[in-house]
Amino acid sequence: MQGLVYILADDQTDALRLAAGYGVGDDVQAEIALGEGLLGECARAGTMRVIVTLPDGVWSIESGLGNAKPRAVILAPILLNDSLLGVVEVALLRAPDDETVQQFKELVGILALNLELVRRHEHTEERLLAASAAETVKSEQLAFQQVLIDSIPYPVFFLDADARMLGINRAYARAFGTDPAVAVGCRLIDLEFLSPAERDVFQSESEAVIAAAGHTQRELRITHADGSAHDSLYFLSGFRRPDGSPGGLVGTFVDITPMKDAERELSRLADAERFAHLARGREMRILELKQEVNALAEAMGRPGPYATDLVEPVGDHEMTQHPDYEVGSVTAGRPLQLADLVDLGAFQELFSNFCDAVGVAAAIIDLQGVVLASARWQPACTDFHRVNPESCARCIESDTELALKLKDGDAFTMYRCKNGMTDCASPIIVEGQHVANVFIGQFHLGVPDMDFFRDQAKRYGYDEESYLQAVTSAPVMDEARLPTILGFLAGFARMISTMSLARHRADAAQQALTRQAVLLRQERLAAMSLAEDVTRAAPMTSGREEEPRR
Repeated sequence: MQGLVYILADDQTDALRLAAGYGVGDDVQAEIALGEGLLGECARAGTMRVIVTLPDGVWSIESGLGNAKPRAVILAPILLNDSLLGVVEVALLRAPDDETVQQFKELVGILALNLELVRRHEHTEERLLAASAAETVKSEQLAFQQVLIDSIPYPVFFLDADARMLGINRAYARAFGTDPAVAVGCRLIDLEFLSPAERDVFQSESEAVIAAAGHTQRELRITHADGSAHDSLYFLSGFRRPDGSPGGLVGTFVDITPMKDAERELSRLADAERFAHLARGREMRILELKQEVNALAEAMGRPGPYATDLVEPVGDHEMTQHPDYEVGSVTAGRPLQLADLVDLGAFQELFSNFCDAVGVAAAIIDLQGVVLASARWQPACTDFHRVNPESCARCIESDTELALKLKDGDAFTMYRCKNGMTDCASPIIVEGQHVANVFIGQFHLGVPDMDFFRDQAKRYGYDEESYLQAVTSAPVMDEARLPTILGFLAGFARMISTMSLARHRADAAQQALTRQAVLLRQERLAAMSLAEDVTRAAPMTSGREEEPRR
């Protein structure tokens, strides 16, 4: 007996590949097409054929006994639920009877079942390998994102669409004494470090932010695990899934205790200043009178009766607030600038790490068009558009137009720049002021118009081949993902800026306290001078009282 089995190729619908053979030579075809020869025609027709009368020289059965001419050949398609899986050919040394043909049909049916089992097993293994690889990539990305979040020095947490904890950073675990493994899956209403009343407020507030994918911030005083109370800025920023449904939120607590302590001390000193202002005025008038009396005595040739060596020039005693402490201004005389608030080097590193983790190109640009941070910027812009003076001017013009759209109050806007790339942007708001914009780009929303970019290459003198390669390397983005990424980046920049602003204010408040301490020292010196005058005047008063008795 001699036999061959061909199976349908996975990646083709009209080709059969050799899967197995018995008693055949090396010249057997490795692949046949549907309809090719008797075997291919049998596969295409889907019917069994038994050929008993064979022409001389058509087939021969090779074995250890030499070559023998077969008496019959059976050709049968391998079918499962009328679907073709392959075809089998068997050459016999004697003609088969009906029972043999029926047994052969049953064996072919069993072969079909086994082929399907093998194919499903192979597909299952492929899926498992693909799923395992995807899970590995996902795990690596999540691990990287966790390291990135752990680098933030303030407590950060993130919730899913059901307002349950997805994770926390190291600062959160340390501040509130929470085990990250235990926190996952909890709701804010389950947090033991909050009072029952606070839990209800936190839970309802989070659910509202998630539902609206909105943003909120407020000041609160919260107790840490060590029992210390901390003044904090509490931020919540919701985000949506790519399909537009609520995805969850990111929250953080920014410790502003030093700033609030300084504010309270300034308020106390301001109250004391108001009460002491009138008394200080009297003291200063007395000192002025003493100086006038001393001057008159010296004019009459007598020594001045009052000592003024302890008196220092006090100047204006009105307490004025330090300019750095003014709300909305870090540098006196000009509006709030994002570049004044953050360490751009450290900010760039964090920004780049996030963009690498999620695979997007992004930038933060201030309202004057200055790029403060960027990551994965597309070569079409860095190597071409922003290098040529004319096209760079169009870049800045496009950035400015996009910024003007954001000034209208939109939380998100998309714009195709004049150089043909698409950007989208969201405003960064700090203390109610629009200080900068976060951009995602550059990218395409569909297949790029290559004729447009060829014309642009000629207009600005770009190397056409390199330029078109840079243009096509820009990604095609899913528009539904953009609001989520923008929301996180804008919230991230806003959080960093607010933390820096709080630090600036605390420093400014400390400077104001130092200035106030100087004023208090001057006042004490003036009071010491008055006390000395009282002591020196007592004998003189006593002498004048005794004169009438003489």
